[in-house]
Amino acid sequence: MPAKPNTKPAPSPAPAFVDPATTPDIYALRVSGDCMAPAIRNGDHVLCDKCAPVEAGELAVFYYRPDRIPEGERQANLKRIVLLPSPSISFPYHNHPDSTVSPVMIVESDNPQDRYAVDCDALLGIHRCLGLVPAHVKLVAG
Repeated sequence: MPAKPNTKPAPSPAPAFVDPATTPDIYALRVSGDCMAPAIRNGDHVLCDKCAPVEAGELAVFYYRPDRIPEGERQANLKRIVLLPSPSISFPYHNHPDSTVSPVMIVESDNPQDRYAVDCDALLGIHRCLGLVPAHVKLVAG
């Protein structure tokens, strides 16, 4: 009897764009890269909360607009927040067309140690990182 062909559907490719407004309130994200090593390494999973307030000194994931992703970067970035924009700024943010001022936030990475400004107009959202997903927790795709 001939072998049955593999009838399993091919896995869906990862979306090219994630709208942070559509994520669950609390979700896990797989880290790609070692910019926060040694505390968080490539392949680790972090727990994120899109409803929790983000404060300076905390880790957060920020999501670039698809048309504003810097060359060599990913849409979602995990960094430590150094300086947040004014509390009056909400995301997604759009600069006023008549303004010459563009609010920024300052973020930093650990590996290599670096600080830089991120234009708020380039972002769709910022979600607080609650930390590593414990190793004993089983993650399932939803």
